[in-house]
Amino acid sequence: GELYLGGACLALGYKGRPDLTEERFVPHPTRAGARLYRTGDVGRVLPDGGTVWLGRADNQVKVRGFRVEPAEVEIAITALSEEFPGIRSAAVVARRRGEGGDSFLVGFLLGEEGSADLDEIRNRLRAVLPEYMVPAHLVWLDKMPMTPSGKRDDAALRRTELDTGAAVAPTPPRDALEQSLAAIFGEMLNLP
Repeated sequence: GELYLGGACLALGYKGRPDLTEERFVPHPTRAGARLYRTGDVGRVLPDGGTVWLGRADNQVKVRGFRVEPAEVEIAITALSEEFPGIRSAAVVARRRGEGGDSFLVGFLLGEEGSADLDEIRNRLRAVLPEYMVPAHLVWLDKMPMTPSGKRDDAALRRTELDTGAAVAPTPPRDALEQSLAAIFGEMLNLP
């Protein structure tokens, strides 16, 4: 079920946001006057009493420490369809760089490939979204992958190969110092 937090260190609510406070800080079901915070996370209780986090109850993801609702980014992309008529709809998913790596957003554009320059679209998104919400990659799709029940298949989107567009081959390390630095950066970024 959904995870709730409570106790002496719980905040009183969101500053200047009584509507959000009422939605997220709910009365405790067994302690009169106490409140619980609805985290939006889902988990389960183990036989030993421990808790396992299973993910989000909504589609919210974390990118570089910021919470992002992919639907907000999809709306921003779709809103560009007046300026870029080739965009019919969009889907945004979060992916990870390697095992345990950081998350990044990928935007999938349903429409005519080549009808608009992806760099131009990304620059327009930077004008309306914070940098952390601008997808690291934009990909044109002929059709959106769907599940057998007719819903968008986000799992298939996460498996889609990305063209990183590396126009220039990387320069290999020239000496032992550069090899050491490359190894450190590779390990930190989960990249070869």
